[in-house]
Amino acid sequence: IKGRKQVQIRYARRSIEKKYLVRSEGKVFIVNPYAMLWSNDHYYLICNNDKYANLMHLRLDRIIELTELNSSSKHFSKVSPYKEKFDVTDYSNKLFNMFSGEEESITLSCSNLILDEIIEKFGEDVPIKTDSDDRFRIRATVEMSEGLVNWILQYGTDIKVIMPKALASAVKEKSAQILAMYE
Repeated sequence: IKGRKQVQIRYARRSIEKKYLVRSEGKVFIVNPYAMLWSNDHYYLICNNDKYANLMHLRLDRIIELTELNSSSKHFSKVSPYKEKFDVTDYSNKLFNMFSGEEESITLSCSNLILDEIIEKFGEDVPIKTDSDDRFRIRATVEMSEGLVNWILQYGTDIKVIMPKALASAVKEKSAQILAMYE
């Protein structure tokens, strides 16, 4: 990361059949590394697969081979909204369970009971407006993903999606799927 060099990695995934990391069958690809992040009890490398124009996250414990290349890494401004400095804190605040997606503005109605959790997730500067005596609204820019849907669902009735409608629909659909499993 400090040397701003590309690296070639071999990345292992789990196999249901073998029930462990398949080290001999790991994918090999070239990445442009930008930062490291501790999340969900694991370290992740935030990087860009050289073939694409987006960011990805790779668990460090699944990188089984790493070779530094002589080629310079692609600047993060070409694959992220950051221009001068890769802001790991800002970036991680937009992620949910290390899922990435398209950036979009969301509006949530939240129970006053989870105010601390909301501020911890979105930061002190998140705009908060009173919704009713026992609820407030926030507006934030996040990465739309299944991780976001699952994060919202963990709060049950303490969070209601106001906007965008597509996110509200995704939460409803996932809720219906869960309910159907138990019928």
